[in-house]
Amino acid sequence: MSEIASHRMLQTDQHWVDRLSTWFADRCSPILVKEARQAMKSWHFQWTFMMLLLAVVAWSFMGISIALFNDETQESGGMLMAGYMVILGFPLAIVLPLASFRSLAREFDDETIQLLSITTLSARRIVLGKLGSAALQMVIYMSAVVPCVAFSYLLRGIDLTQIAMLLLVPAVSSMSLCCLGLMLAGFARFNWLAILLNLALMAGVVACYFGWCGFNTEFYRAAGSSDMIFGTLMVLSLFIGTGYVAFECATSLISFPSEDRSSRIRVAISLQLLLAIAAFSAFMYVSAPQNNSFRAEIFVFGYSTCITHYLCLVGAMMVSEQTGMSYRVRRGLPTSLLGRLLWGLYVPGPGRGYLYALSGIGCWNLGILLLLRMDAQVGLFEVSGIQYSQYMPLAINFLFGTIYLTMVYLFMLFCGRWIKYGRQLVGALLVVVMYMMMAIITTTIDAFLFWDRSYYNNSWSGVAQHANWPYVLGRLGSSASDFEATAVVGSIGAIFLAMIGCGFALREWVISPVMVPQRVQDEDKRRAMTQAELNKMDGVSLK
Repeated sequence: MSEIASHRMLQTDQHWVDRLSTWFADRCSPILVKEARQAMKSWHFQWTFMMLLLAVVAWSFMGISIALFNDETQESGGMLMAGYMVILGFPLAIVLPLASFRSLAREFDDETIQLLSITTLSARRIVLGKLGSAALQMVIYMSAVVPCVAFSYLLRGIDLTQIAMLLLVPAVSSMSLCCLGLMLAGFARFNWLAILLNLALMAGVVACYFGWCGFNTEFYRAAGSSDMIFGTLMVLSLFIGTGYVAFECATSLISFPSEDRSSRIRVAISLQLLLAIAAFSAFMYVSAPQNNSFRAEIFVFGYSTCITHYLCLVGAMMVSEQTGMSYRVRRGLPTSLLGRLLWGLYVPGPGRGYLYALSGIGCWNLGILLLLRMDAQVGLFEVSGIQYSQYMPLAINFLFGTIYLTMVYLFMLFCGRWIKYGRQLVGALLVVVMYMMMAIITTTIDAFLFWDRSYYNNSWSGVAQHANWPYVLGRLGSSASDFEATAVVGSIGAIFLAMIGCGFALREWVISPVMVPQRVQDEDKRRAMTQAELNKMDGVSLK
């Protein structure tokens, strides 16, 4: 022992690089180290990287040959860069999300997720470790294209700003798709469900890859224009918001049932919608600065419809949560009444989820209405200038969204006790089934009653379709006045159902917090002191 202790390497101080690397290694998640080692040794990573190198070399020779044949060697950098990005998009958009899905689904198959949950690692660190492994693979894949990027820049035809945007979009979208894969893997508690979700993810990432190929082609044709720049920012905002929501969902799916699983998700959804509507609005005002009617149609038929359908879908998943709240969550509630009222919509619970989704549908449609009035320079309470073709879709979306959301909430409230597993998936599936069944039923009734329209008054034909949400929206642009009776009847039904749903949901809105026991306070103090000592020791070691 004395010889080992007197060794020169143990006596001398470490270099600052060694101390920094040691500090960084201690801060890295063990999941990151494990996943990175497994990924580097896996056959799909090695074969994908090899095929990526071969494809890059082949396109380099092919692209130069095409440029020489067309006599466009002076400005061929953009064409070569577009081909490189199409090649790079395959591993980033398809291979990495599927690998992320399998990495978490394997934990459920091997039943090792229970061992991870009882360790000191939190659910957030577990998900971040798996995302870190995906990010490391992404960096390695992108490193194979870096020399080709420099080669494309030297051939001219593309500048550094465009190169940065072309590299940023696949990187952000790949991380967002990896978060989506982890979220779907959190639902894969059964083998048959894992297979279905894996197939759904595969179809989604393939669609995203073809979308990336189309975006890359359009970027090459219209590079440098303001429309393309704002369109790229719009795509980035969409992927960033969706990835953040998927990340919070994946974290909540593998956390303890006694923890707060809903607050961060609802905050993420609010930020996602705010970021998306801001980016889409900026893109619309840049691409069509003088066409007010076109912007209005996009707002009412595009934004309002997408937001209402999205909140109806995620609201169906929120109302499918388990009732009740653990004492751990109630300890973290605000102590003031005003704080509990403002934060009540973000607290877990099916009733609060229903109120969150319902208020979101109403507030976002009202916000679009105010934005239209500001764009048209019409006063808030001014009646002149109102066009039913623009404002009726907002009311129709709100009414149908309220009806569908309330029906799902009441169904899960009275019949959800018999659903033990996958309640959120059942809620989302229930909304989709209701959409499809309503469209099938209304179309069938209209076909049987009015199959020979020559014997009936044409004004009565298609009356059953007034209960079909997509049909009504499709006809509003040409004949909005024909659906005034639909709006009145829908308002009566929506108000009636909303009063019933709010009557059950308001009982959960305000809930009193629970005092923190003295034992928990002492444990928190000891944990804080231990963490402070560790941080102090790390600071001394880095000097």
